[in-house]
Amino acid sequence: MTITGVLLKFPVIARDYFTFIDPVFIRYIHNQLSTYFGAVLFLMLLTGAWMYFYPLWQQSKTRRQNNNQ
Repeated sequence: MTITGVLLKFPVIARDYFTFIDPVFIRYIHNQLSTYFGAVLFLMLLTGAWMYFYPLWQQSKTRRQNNNQ
């Protein structure tokens, strides 16, 4: 995604250094990869949120159990 994004943002680079690749093909590859990239990014968001909130939840659960004793 990074490489195709840079080549789409700066078509001069694609024209000068990647003459064997058609800009329409670069756009096609970028569009095809974006679906998978979005899915992986969403999964990373979910697991990151879990890693952030799970210790807080455990800590509050432990405090509640200690207060009840």
